[in-house]
Amino acid sequence: MLRFQVADGTAWVEGAPGNGVGKTLSLEFIPPLTVHNMALLPGYCASPEPRLANGRPARVRLELSDGATLERELPDPPPLTAAIQLDEPRRGHRLDLTILEFHPVERWDDTAVSEVTINYNEGY
Repeated sequence: MLRFQVADGTAWVEGAPGNGVGKTLSLEFIPPLTVHNMALLPGYCASPEPRLANGRPARVRLELSDGATLERELPDPPPLTAAIQLDEPRRGHRLDLTILEFHPVERWDDTAVSEVTINYNEGY
């Protein structure tokens, strides 16, 4: 398992004008990694209030450095983590997660992701 989180109470926020559609979160793996699945903690999850006030990805595209591409819908409201299973394990040194659609929310246009976990264990 490989987890990416800046620090407790923080999130990746695309930081551009608008809702983040078309913006990409890129992860690089050194050495290359075989990816079976991933889990996202969508939204700004420092507490329930900012989670509901900031946008969450609704549909994402995953692109791996080996050329594999897939798109997945993410439910709303999301469970604590949104799981994405790859059709088959893929090995690569880079994974790009692009926001294709977002769930609009009460307050901020920004779309946030609090955590990304690669090869999470079932029940995580």
